[in-house]
Amino acid sequence: MRTLAFTALLLVSACAPFGAGRAAVACSSNDQCAAGQLCFAEGCGDPGSGIVVEVAGDGLASQFAQDFTIDDGTLGATHDFDLGAPLQIIGEFQRERTGNPDPTNRTFYTDPVRLVATGVSSMVPGIARSFEQRVDMPVRGTYEMSVGAGTFSVVALPTDPSVPPVTVSGITVRAGLETPAVDFVFPSVDGAVTVSGQLLKTIDTSVVPAVQVALQVGNAIDLQAFDPVTRDPLSQRFPVSSGQVGANGNFTITLNPAARSLNSVLFVAMPRDATSITPTREFVVPTPLPATLTLQLGDFGPAVKVSGQAMSVRNEPIANAQVVLEGTVAGGGTFRSRVVSTDANGVFALDTLQGQGPMTLTIVPPSTSTSAVTTSTVRVPASNGPLDGVLPCDDRVSLTGRLLKPDGTPAARVAVRAVEQSLSSTALPRPLPLDPVEGLTGDDGSFSLRLDPATWRLDFLPGTLPLASRLITVDNQVDANGSRIMSQALPSPVQLAFGRTVSGTVLAQVGGKSGVTVPFASVRFFRVKPVSGQASAILLGTTVADERGAYSITLPDATK
Repeated sequence: MRTLAFTALLLVSACAPFGAGRAAVACSSNDQCAAGQLCFAEGCGDPGSGIVVEVAGDGLASQFAQDFTIDDGTLGATHDFDLGAPLQIIGEFQRERTGNPDPTNRTFYTDPVRLVATGVSSMVPGIARSFEQRVDMPVRGTYEMSVGAGTFSVVALPTDPSVPPVTVSGITVRAGLETPAVDFVFPSVDGAVTVSGQLLKTIDTSVVPAVQVALQVGNAIDLQAFDPVTRDPLSQRFPVSSGQVGANGNFTITLNPAARSLNSVLFVAMPRDATSITPTREFVVPTPLPATLTLQLGDFGPAVKVSGQAMSVRNEPIANAQVVLEGTVAGGGTFRSRVVSTDANGVFALDTLQGQGPMTLTIVPPSTSTSAVTTSTVRVPASNGPLDGVLPCDDRVSLTGRLLKPDGTPAARVAVRAVEQSLSSTALPRPLPLDPVEGLTGDDGSFSLRLDPATWRLDFLPGTLPLASRLITVDNQVDANGSRIMSQALPSPVQLAFGRTVSGTVLAQVGGKSGVTVPFASVRFFRVKPVSGQASAILLGTTVADERGAYSITLPDATK
C-alpha cells in the first residue's frame, strides 16, 4: 500500500487577521488542551468530531470525488466507503424556434456541445472541482454528464460558434440527492443578438482622410463577449479578420439574448495564439448594443526582446528563477510575457511590447534559493536591449522552530513542508504562486526554512505518527534602526500526537453490479470546523487504497 505523507489546511478565505510573526493558533501543544482534545492548526479540538472524508476512484470509470460525513464519535477502527453509481447531471439541449422565448415552441438541439462544470465541494470548504465533457451526438437533444459531488456552474458551449453559450449556476450534486435535471435552451437564429464591426489596430487621424490601420501579419485576434459582472460568457470566441496580409479587422459576433437585459457588455479582444506578442484589451459597451461597432486595440508597436540578470544582494547570480513582465503597453492594452527561466548565470531574455509607462518585472527564485521574490518597476527600451531598473533580490526570512514527539522528546529527521496560503499584509501581489519549501528537523527537533512574506501552512510529516500542521505569517519587518528583520521563530514548539489506525475498503457500482472494489482509490480525511467565523477544513491524513481497494490510515488520537 502506498501512503501519501501530506497534510493541509484549506481555507475558504483568510481565517484571521494574522499578525506579523504570530502563529494563527490558540495553542502550541497538546498539554494546553482539555481531555479528549488535541492542538490543531486552528486551536484545541476533538479529533473525532467534524470529520468529512473525500473518496475518489478511477476517473475513466467516472468514479469522481464524493464526500462522506462521519457522525461525531462514531469513527471506529474499520470504515468502508461506497461510491455507488457515478454521479451525473442530466437534461436536454433545446433551441428556441423563434425570437420570442416559448417553452412550448422549442426543438431539440442535436449538434455537438461541450459542457464545462466548475464548482466546489459542498462539504469540504476550499476544495475546487471541475469537469468537462463533449457530447457529440445528443440523441433527441439528451445528455448525461458524469461529475463528482459539489455545487457547480455549468456552461454549454456548442461547437457551432454562431450559437451563443448558455450558463446555468447553483447545480448541487451529491449521493442521496435526486440527479439534477438541467436543460440548456439555446436562442434561435433571429433571437440572438448579432453585432458586426471592425477591430482595428488604430485609426490614424493625423491625415485627411483618416486611415484605418488593420491588424495584419503576426497579430491574429479573437473577440468574445462576457457579462461584465459575473464574467459568464455571452458568446463564443469569434475570429477577427486579422493576422495576415489583407486583413481588414471585420468581425461578426453572436451573443446570448441575455445581453439585452444588461446595462453593458464586456468585449475582450485577445490573441488567438497565447505565444503571440499581442496585447489584450477590454471594451465595456453600453446597451442597447449598436448594430455596427468599431473597436481600437491601440498602436502597440513592434515586439521588443529585452534582457536582464537576476542577482542576489550579495551579487550572486540566481539560476532557475522564473521571470515574467506585465503591464499596460503602448496603445492602452495590457500584455503579460511568457514566463522564462534564468540560466546558470542568472541571465534571462524575453519578448514583450513597449510599455505605455513603467512595467512590472517579477523574479521568483526557486524554493531552494535564499533570495526572495522581487518585483521591480522597469522601463522597456524602444529597441532590443537590457531592461532599465532590475533590482537585486533581497534575502528570504529564516523561519525557525522545533518539533516534539507526543512524549515531549525531540522529533528528529522529520520532513517539514511549507505551503503558501495567501499573501501577507506587507507582500506585493505576485503573478506566480510560490513553490512549497521543504526541510528536515535536526537531531534536537529544530528546523529552519527560508520563506517569502506570506501566510504559510507548515506541514510536519512524521511517517508512522499522524500528520500535523501550523499556520504562520511571515511579514516584512524592520527593527528600531530601520533594518529589515531577517529571522523569525515559531512562538513555541509543535507537538505531534499519538495515532490510531483506521482501515477499510472502497467500493462502487460498476456495470450495474454493486459492491465492486475500487483499486487505488484516493482517501482523504478532513476535520471541518469554523475558524474565526469562517468554514475551514483541516486535512488529517491522506492515503491510497491498494489493488484490492483496501486502505489504511493513521489519524490523530487524544486517548493515549
